[in-house]
Amino acid sequence: MKMTRRDVIKVGARASVSLVFGSKVSLSREILIEKKISSTGEIIPVIGIGA
Repeated sequence: MKMTRRDVIKVGARASVSLVFGSKVSLSREILIEKKISSTGEIIPVIGIGA
């Protein structure tokens, strides 16, 4: 199984959250808003700065 850089970041973020907040938070799934890149067809999560 080949892991992408995005997969490694997700695993690291979930591990960090579980260490800080406990295992209940890391097991919950959040709904992400995703957009499709028209030229490649790749679906990526939309990330904002909240300003």
